[in-house]
Amino acid sequence: MNNNFSFNGIKKPYITTVKKERPVFTRVNRRFLYIPGRPGAHLEGTDYDIRIQPVTVWVNAENGQSLQKVKEDMASWLITNEPAELVFEDEPDRIYYAVVEGGLDLEELVNYGFGVITFVCPDPYKHTSEFTKAFTGNSVSIRNLGTAEAKPIFEMEVLTPVTYAMVENQEKKYMMIGQPYDVTAQQPFVREELAFDKLGNSLSGWSQGLSVDGGVVDGLFYINGSAFRAQTYGANATAWHGPAIQQSLPELLTDFKVQTFFTVKPKTEKSFGRAELYLLNAGGQKIAKLAMKNIGSDGGSNVGEVMLRNEASGDQEVMIRTPGIRERLWNNFYGVLRLERSNGIYKAYIAMVDTKTGQYHTAWHAEFRDEGNVYDDQLAAVQLHLGAYAGLQWIEDIAIHRVTVYKINQPFVNEVPYIAYPGDTIVFDMVNENVLINGESRIDLKDFGGEYFTLKSNLNDIRVLPSGSFQAKARYRERYK
Repeated sequence: MNNNFSFNGIKKPYITTVKKERPVFTRVNRRFLYIPGRPGAHLEGTDYDIRIQPVTVWVNAENGQSLQKVKEDMASWLITNEPAELVFEDEPDRIYYAVVEGGLDLEELVNYGFGVITFVCPDPYKHTSEFTKAFTGNSVSIRNLGTAEAKPIFEMEVLTPVTYAMVENQEKKYMMIGQPYDVTAQQPFVREELAFDKLGNSLSGWSQGLSVDGGVVDGLFYINGSAFRAQTYGANATAWHGPAIQQSLPELLTDFKVQTFFTVKPKTEKSFGRAELYLLNAGGQKIAKLAMKNIGSDGGSNVGEVMLRNEASGDQEVMIRTPGIRERLWNNFYGVLRLERSNGIYKAYIAMVDTKTGQYHTAWHAEFRDEGNVYDDQLAAVQLHLGAYAGLQWIEDIAIHRVTVYKINQPFVNEVPYIAYPGDTIVFDMVNENVLINGESRIDLKDFGGEYFTLKSNLNDIRVLPSGSFQAKARYRERYK
């Protein structure tokens, strides 16, 4: 008899399900508008309540002492911060997303326990496993067999440069980013032109760095896989010290976007260090810095930093200096730091990157308008630096993975910028109501009339535009009331 269940992908052998209470459907709450003088009421809308599923269980342990250990194990298993998958063995093709509410008071008899686990599903629907359907050319037909509408995710690999990307259903509901252009009056243009791209797989072309903030250049870099890492930090015992290398750009840039990927992962609370990227002018002076560092007295939080410099005047503008929205948020940091300048407006950005999905998260951004042209030096070179402080333990896992620099071109009145290029990935995520390019949210590009839509029960016809520009697929889970 299929009596058990799994929660959060785990099934416990010491649990036997005695009784399950699963409603036929979740509670339906109708909203009515009553109008004086008119019979009955007007149905304004419908709300679906949470789903509550009590499960009575029998717990079998070897002896009284192990029963107490089993109770600790159950607490570790069942208490989650977010809804987790709940699957019953007699309904293996349906998934609930649940959290446990209330306590679990077991009636104990030597090595046995008897009690009720109350699962609450904030999302009231049953779900199937995920389906994937590839587009044929620009379109796909999806038959949703669920009794409720499904929320799809559309993934589009870019094949040709595009100024916009759109996904549309048979009801002409659509989601779009970017802007189509009128072929008779407009033309596309490359706003961000790649000028410099260096992976951490070679030291060729790099020369010794000249200076770093608050310390000295010492030690050596080496290549480990696809990352620049410190082989030695030198021997300075009183200040910052570590290797630095620099390289000139092919041309001087007035408007630019610089992006780098760092790993900064202290393994103990007594590990200190920093990863830094300096932007240099033609005279080798620092005009900006992007950094991730851990300098707390107790090995506290990683702090992200983006600042502008004018070394001739001594001016400095700190755009970002923070551990994120809370302390220690970035302490296991692998992510991106970015600085962009266009027409005197600076934009700074820091975010972690999920190594499994490639999505950016826990982001922080800032903007600054250089109205006095204090920080308008042209960008001529970049300098990498990994640092340790005095004689303290350095960060064990710290690296610089990649540095890219883009020249920002300014459009004429009849030009529309490309938003994506071959090899990029665009995702229209109707589940989380987000649009991403290469893992980064780009809601700023969303068309005003676009909306997140669902897959209706039965047949759905979907197409992507512009034609011939994408290799696309849809992912979705059927849902049942």
